[in-house]
Amino acid sequence: MILQNKKELSLSPRTQVLMVYQVVEQTLSLLKPPPKLTVSEWADAGRWLSPESSAEPGRWYTERAEYQRGIMNAFSDPNTETVVVMSNSQFGKTEALLNVIGYFIEQDPCPILVIMPTLEIAEAFSRDRLMPMLRDTPCLQDKLITTKRKGGENTVFHKMFKGGHITIAGANSPPSLSSRPIRVLLMDEIDRFPASAGQEGDPIELAKKRTTNFWNRKIGMFSTPTVKGRSRVELAYEGSDKRRYYVSCPYCEGKQIMKFSQVRWDENEPYTARYHCELCSGMITDAMKNKMIKGGEWIAEKPFHGVAGFWANELLSPWVTFGNIASRFLEAKKTKETLRVFINTALGESWIEAYAERQEVEIGKLKDDRPRGLVPSGVSALTAAVDVQARGFFYEVRAWGYGYDLESWLIREGYVETFDGVEKIIKHDVYEDAKGNKYVIGLTLVDSGGGSSDYGVSRTAQVYDFCRRYSDIIPIKGQQRLASPYRVTALDTYPGSNKQIPGGLQLYNINVT
Repeated sequence: MILQNKKELSLSPRTQVLMVYQVVEQTLSLLKPPPKLTVSEWADAGRWLSPESSAEPGRWYTERAEYQRGIMNAFSDPNTETVVVMSNSQFGKTEALLNVIGYFIEQDPCPILVIMPTLEIAEAFSRDRLMPMLRDTPCLQDKLITTKRKGGENTVFHKMFKGGHITIAGANSPPSLSSRPIRVLLMDEIDRFPASAGQEGDPIELAKKRTTNFWNRKIGMFSTPTVKGRSRVELAYEGSDKRRYYVSCPYCEGKQIMKFSQVRWDENEPYTARYHCELCSGMITDAMKNKMIKGGEWIAEKPFHGVAGFWANELLSPWVTFGNIASRFLEAKKTKETLRVFINTALGESWIEAYAERQEVEIGKLKDDRPRGLVPSGVSALTAAVDVQARGFFYEVRAWGYGYDLESWLIREGYVETFDGVEKIIKHDVYEDAKGNKYVIGLTLVDSGGGSSDYGVSRTAQVYDFCRRYSDIIPIKGQQRLASPYRVTALDTYPGSNKQIPGGLQLYNINVT
């Protein structure tokens, strides 16, 4: 700094020195590197959502979908090399992926590769999602290197920026997977990747090889799962620390993950759906859910060894109500194909292929020559089931084998007209095997959903009274709207309360769908 005018020369030496220090400090501040931010901090500071690709264009706020914070910040964690995200389709993972791209372009420039299932999808991603973000986010607007010459650096599939470049490729294109070294590798919808990129082999492994030279590499793998046993993202998630998003119940403050089996609604009225805490059964509304999610946290189930895995379903989305997901489930379960789509894209779970149905002849081969009522040797237990009709009861007694294969044998079946007849069969009759070993029925399920008897008496009330006589006779009721295999309802409660009386009767609602 040179002091030239009279006013400056008239200043005291001490003041002149302070002015020099001030100028030096301001000059040095211009040379400071930008503050070290996490991906979510970077997005909150300057990311803008584009109107072409967002229902809520404008400033980005991570707290709008708080669960995305942990996923994005894993990419800026120096201890994390690989990030795996297995989730529903409307999880917001594409926007999170874009935030990761923007962060590395602006905060930590380096070579980036983004891989989509096909070149066509890659082109659409570049035109419809990436380019609008680069256009509308102020801190990214001057980062791209542009040139007027034909064949320059900035194209749909390849863009140069200060300090690095980004390539957008299709998993079905071998050349795009085996050229430049890459530090940040982001792969979206990996379960839709082809088994092989031409004749070159697995596209994921081909892409990973391009990160070998970078000690600080970052690999992101995003996808909704497909079929269990063949899902790439599920396999990768199983090899991670397996994080799940836990929320606290507003009633009991118990931590839990949100499961579709806890969503319940009135019959044929899905928009009455509410979430029931699995710990205290408190009824949670959509407004309460959003507050729970903002206070949630990712908790790992396995030790961390450089691979952070995240799993979530549609229940975390602030844009999806309980009624909406219940309504879509009822529509989806009409066919196997639509149910599979719901399981994959809404619940973020892999689809388990059922065994093929056996033909009648093959089933017939399973018959044996036992006389009616004789128990096979070495069974584990006998059970009974009773179907209640207006004029009587159909029953069936079965024997069960050991293990988890659910092998069973029909022992006896028939029809009786009275509850006394039912009681005799299930509580007084004794069954034997060929060696003379004796067996009694250990558990009986009785249908309580029947109508009235010939005398106008409610069969349901009669069944409940009958079941109260024995602790091993349980009333059941078939339901078509349950999201889980069964749900238990307390029938004997204290007056004016939902609290069950100890030892009181319970109804098992069975998912017959």
